[in-house]
Amino acid sequence: MKTMVLFCAFLFSTSAFAAKTSIKTDVIADGEIVYSLNYFKDSSFWGGRYSVQACYQGNLNEACKALKKDFARNAYEYRNGAHDLMELESCAIHGLTVLVDYRLSDDYNVEPVKKQLTIPACRGF
Repeated sequence: MKTMVLFCAFLFSTSAFAAKTSIKTDVIADGEIVYSLNYFKDSSFWGGRYSVQACYQGNLNEACKALKKDFARNAYEYRNGAHDLMELESCAIHGLTVLVDYRLSDDYNVEPVKKQLTIPACRGF
């Protein structure tokens, strides 16, 4: 019986039913969603034209891990020719939200900007 329970637990953890934690980013202009990404992204080139809203899907306790992957992806892209660089300064869970501090810069000699974002759970998923 114990072996069967362990096997079922393993199957569930590796199945498609196991929720993967990710950060969803909505890019907004004039209150309307311009486009959505299934990872966290910000750009200095969006300037005052667009704003960013984000929410997490999946396990709250895995949200910072998912964000670290998104920031690592961004650093890889930057090293390979992308123009924006997002540098994660801190990520913490506070209640049911994720608090993120990061620096956003680019390779056009624009001064880096420190940004803070509160990321709630996504609704309707």
